[in-house]
Order: sequence, then C-alpha cells, then structure tokens
Amino acid sequence: MCLINASDNKEHLELPLGEDTLVAERSDSGYRFSLRSASGNVCEVFRVSHKTTRIRESRFQSNDIIVNRDYDDPLYAQRYELLDPDCRPTVRMRPDGRLYCEKCHCYVPNTANHEMRKEGCYAHSHVCGVRAEGEIYESSGMKSSS
Repeated sequence: MCLINASDNKEHLELPLGEDTLVAERSDSGYRFSLRSASGNVCEVFRVSHKTTRIRESRFQSNDIIVNRDYDDPLYAQRYELLDPDCRPTVRMRPDGRLYCEKCHCYVPNTANHEMRKEGCYAHSHVCGVRAEGEIYESSGMKSSS
C-alpha cells in the first residue's frame, strides 16, 4: 500500500520496506528519499535533482543522484550524474583514432595525456554549438568515411 499526498505543492509517496517505510517527497529541484523506522526516526537516504545550465546559446540539463554515505552527516555524500537520453555524448573515437562529433560534424582535439591515451581513454572539451580552437568542421555537403 502506498500513500500519495499532494499538499503544500509537494508530492509525498510512502512505500513499505520491511518494518520501515521509504518516503519520497517531490520539490521544485527534484526528489528526496528518506527512510523512516517503525519508531519514527527519519534519515535521508538519497536525493535526485535536476538542473539546467546555459553556455552561450546552448542549454544543458543534468540529472544527479546524491547518495548519503553517513546518516549522521548529510554533507558526507557521493554525487552520480545521470545522462539525459537527449544529451547523450556525441563525440566518439573513430576507427582512424580521431575524435568526431556526430552532431556538429567536426573533428575534436584529443586532450588526454599520454598515460590516458596509453590506456585507450580520450578526453575533450567540445561543447556542441560552440566553436572552439582546434576543431575542424566539415563542409555542409561532405560526409566523411568511417
């Protein structure tokens, strides 16, 4: 059995979890999940938050999960970023070893250091819609072979 309450412009959901209750509350910034014991003690377990950021003309959304690592200290937590399906990474390593943005149709410089490259990793600072130094854009009619 679960209870949904729509008071104070927040949604409240309670789910039984053994002898305890998992409580989910919705706010403007996301959701907060707490665990309430049978004796009434409450501790926050994790939060899911949403944030929109603008960089010049581009808009980016980030969804984060903040997991508490210590019930007594809510500041001791770990943050995990969830990728928005519409904001999935568009820069990929091509078979020729160059980084390519599928959305902008440009080659992006690999900024990974020697150790990272040796391990097969890559890094970049490309932002779609923002032209940066070192990026090579294809002409509108040309498609490169992969």
